[in-house]
Amino acid sequence: MSNFLRIASLALVSLTLVACGGKDDPHKDHDHGPDGHTHTGGTNTGGHTHAGEHFNLGTVKADKYEIEVEQIGKIEKGEGILEIKVGGLEKGAAVVRVWISSGSTKGTVAKADYVAAEDAFDVHVDTGDAVAADAKWWIEVEATDGTKATASFDIKR
Repeated sequence: MSNFLRIASLALVSLTLVACGGKDDPHKDHDHGPDGHTHTGGTNTGGHTHAGEHFNLGTVKADKYEIEVEQIGKIEKGEGILEIKVGGLEKGAAVVRVWISSGSTKGTVAKADYVAAEDAFDVHVDTGDAVAADAKWWIEVEATDGTKATASFDIKR
């Protein structure tokens, strides 16, 4: 019976170490807090924190929505971060998708999370190894009734 306990304990420890990640943990440089969005070194903006300078990319009217975008930090190899406010929309009543592309054709699409404390959408987009010089941020708002509006914004490099 004691051998069983030793083996069970060893298995539990091994699984815990694997589940917690090792040296290649993609989140080793930041901490996801209780709401999943606490990044050390930034300013708290009402529910989560992002490190890096905030760049206002402007506001675009797309169909019945006003889409306002702020880029957090300059775009880097691997990740780009946006905060998106959508005017003309019931609080959070939409799906917001973001991708980077040289045209309206969708690249890798990321779905934004609604942050009620800010009445804004937050998204971390995989940028891959390189972003084309003429690429833009593309934002699609899909309302609960299925209507969609799309707008593009220049990338801050």
